[in-house]
Amino acid sequence: MRCKKNKNILVLSPHFDDAAIGIGGKIRQHSENGDNIFAIFMVNWSHDIFEAKKAVKYSNRILGIKKEFFLEFHSDYLLHRISDAVEKVRKIFLDNNMEIVYTPHRRDGHPDHIATNKIAFESSWKLHIKDKVIFDSIREYEIWTPMETYTTLYDITKYIKEKKEAINVFSKFANTDLLIDGITGLNRYRAMHHETLQNKGDFYEAIREISLTQIIHDPTVLG
Repeated sequence: MRCKKNKNILVLSPHFDDAAIGIGGKIRQHSENGDNIFAIFMVNWSHDIFEAKKAVKYSNRILGIKKEFFLEFHSDYLLHRISDAVEKVRKIFLDNNMEIVYTPHRRDGHPDHIATNKIAFESSWKLHIKDKVIFDSIREYEIWTPMETYTTLYDITKYIKEKKEAINVFSKFANTDLLIDGITGLNRYRAMHHETLQNKGDFYEAIREISLTQIIHDPTVLG
């Protein structure tokens, strides 16, 4: 019997809590499947950076993220530092042989989320053109603004408890009760869209997957 190869997964998270909010369930599923998960946190949004980083690491351990990187760009100025961020992400990608990249979708309603999406696609373009790197895909996820279109709905019902726990870690820095109510409400709403009526779960995360071939041959996917 042929063994399934574990994948190297890179999650781009604009702020410290965005990975848990947006795709905490899918991250936990990747971890349970034996995949190696890395996360890049793009900006700082706390004056107490030491405590904030401790919270990130604790949240990450709940979800199964293996290693985190903090780029420490200033919040709201990330759109002006795209080139610098692209080079940092590109190096992390190369050093760890990433195969799948998760990023907020291009119309998610925060400047740092939009910037992170641009960084993901520009990094992937350079990785292929300059570094001749072949990887599977970029997967867009939703945080603040629901996606108009998506390619896949992932059942995260099994992991909803861990997702809530991972978000609640940030209660010192944000109203996590509202965050949990909001995002799990969206996850429950996504369950209504699932085509399969039998054995349907209660919570789903929506993903828009874009292959390397699409990125190379269709410039419109770059936004």
